[in-house]
Amino acid sequence: MLNSQVLRNDPVQRQLWQAAKDGDVSQIRIAIMNGADLHMRDEEDRTASHIASQYGHAEALKTLISAKKMAYFAQVERDAGLEPVYQDNRPSRKSA
Repeated sequence: MLNSQVLRNDPVQRQLWQAAKDGDVSQIRIAIMNGADLHMRDEEDRTASHIASQYGHAEALKTLISAKKMAYFAQVERDAGLEPVYQDNRPSRKSA
């Protein structure tokens, strides 16, 4: 797995955190589709969900929670050997 510091400096990850701070749902979706990690914490130990909540952005928070749910259920389906209803086509963030 990539070093967490490397991911914290990743432009896509920073895009997600900034979009959460701004309450920009479109940019949140774009960052997620480009592979941003929903669980990664910033320098202040906050996830994008924490940031959206801190700034009072309810729609952004709903979007982030929905994305987490979709990723979780896709993983459960893969673990069960089923074809996921939601296909995660984001680029892999893991090193080879």
